[in-house]
Amino acid sequence: MAAKKIAIIGGASAYTPDIILGLIRHSRELAGSEIALMDIDQEHLEVIAALSRRLAEHAGADLRISHTTDRRRAVDQADFLLPQYRVGGLQGRFLDESIPLKYGVVGQETMGPGGLSFAMRSIPVALELAKDVQELAPNTWWLNYANPTSMVTQALTWSTDLKVIGLCDAPVGMVYEIARIFRYPLEGVTFDYKGINHCGWITAMYRDGRNVLPRLHHLVRWVPAGLIPDERAGHVLRLFQRHGVVPNYYLAYHYFRQEMFQHARYDAERGGTRSQVIMKGLPDLYEHYRQVANAAEPRLTKHRGHASHADLAVEVIVAMVTGRRQRFIVNVPNQGALEDFAPDQVVEVPAWVDGSGYERIPMGRLPEFGADLIRRVKHSEDLISRASIEGDRDLALEAFRAHPLTPSRDVAEKILDELLAAHRDHLPQFRRPTQAGQTT
Repeated sequence: MAAKKIAIIGGASAYTPDIILGLIRHSRELAGSEIALMDIDQEHLEVIAALSRRLAEHAGADLRISHTTDRRRAVDQADFLLPQYRVGGLQGRFLDESIPLKYGVVGQETMGPGGLSFAMRSIPVALELAKDVQELAPNTWWLNYANPTSMVTQALTWSTDLKVIGLCDAPVGMVYEIARIFRYPLEGVTFDYKGINHCGWITAMYRDGRNVLPRLHHLVRWVPAGLIPDERAGHVLRLFQRHGVVPNYYLAYHYFRQEMFQHARYDAERGGTRSQVIMKGLPDLYEHYRQVANAAEPRLTKHRGHASHADLAVEVIVAMVTGRRQRFIVNVPNQGALEDFAPDQVVEVPAWVDGSGYERIPMGRLPEFGADLIRRVKHSEDLISRASIEGDRDLALEAFRAHPLTPSRDVAEKILDELLAAHRDHLPQFRRPTQAGQTT
C-alpha cells in the first residue's frame, strides 16, 4: 500500500495530539505516510510537532511528521486534507459568544448569530485554501473539521469541484453519551441520523439488524432528567423521552432557548464564556504537551475535546486507505438522501465510506415534529454561505433575521452590525468602497 500525505491545516491546535494518537494506532495501515502540520502560530506549532514526533517515535510508528507555516508546502501533493483552523482564534469565538448575549440571544460558536458570524470568517479562508488545493492537490480528499462545518462544506460545494466531506463528532458523541449514562454497550451498533450539522436526530440504533432504540426508550422513559448530573445529557434525555428519538444535543439551544440563554448569561457574568474558560486552560495544556514531548515515557493525560473527535477523522482516512467499507455520519451534498432538501444542499446523514469515496444511505424524510425547525435553520445557513461568498451585507442580514434563534429583524441588524465591526480585520469580503474612496 502506497504511503500517503495527510495535511492538517491548523496543526498547532490543541486538538491535534489526539489526532496524532489516532494515526499512530493505525500506523500499520498508514506505514510510511507523512503527517504535514501547518499553522500560522509557529510557537505552538513547534510544540505540537515535537510532541507528535516523540509520540510516534516511542510507539515505533512508521510515520513522518513535518511542520511548516507555509500553507502551499503543506498542501502540495496531499492525499488527505484535514482543515481545523479557527479564524480570529478564541478571541473571535469570545466575540461571537458575548455580543449576541447583549441583545438577549444565546451566543454560541456554531449556533444562531454566533455561528453565522463564525461562518462569515471561516468561508473566505476555506475558499482561499481551495485555490491552493485545486492547483497543488486537486485529487485530495478534503475532510473538513473547520467550524461551522455545514456552512463551510456548503460554500465549498457551491464554489469548487473538490472532493469534500464535512465531519463532526457530535452524532457519535451523542451515542457515547447514551451508552455512558445507561451502561449500554456500543460494540456492533450503527445508527441512522437525519438532519443537518448540529440540528438533527438519531432515529434508529441497530444491533444485529434490529432497531434497539425503542427498547432503550422504554428503559429510560420515566427516568427523572434531574437525576442526570450533566446538564447537556439531561437535555438529551428529556427530548429522547418526549419524542422517542435521540436529539443532537445542540438542539437544546432551540427547545430550551430561555433556559440555555440564562445559563449562558450566568456563566459569562460569573466564570466567563466557554471561550474564556478554554483560554484560561490552554497554557497549562500546552505546558503539558511540552513536558510529554521531553519525557522518557511520553503519555498524554490532558486532552482537548472528546476522544470521538479525533477518532472520526482518522477512521474515515483509514477506511479510504484500506478500502474497508465502514459507515459514518457525514456532511455531504444531499443528492436525494433526505427528501426534504434540494440535491446540492449539504445535509448530515449516514454514508458508506471505502477506497472509492462515499455512498449516501437514503434516509427518507425528516421527523415530522422537527422538520420545520431544521428547514428554517438550513435556510438561514444557506443564506450566510452565499453572503460570505459574495460579501453581501444585505444577504447576511437576511440570514441573521431568518435564524430561529433571532427574535426580530431589528435585533438581527444590531447584532450583525456589531459583529461586522468587531471582526472587521477578518471580513475583507464585506468591505465596500464608498464615494469618498474609503472603505466601510
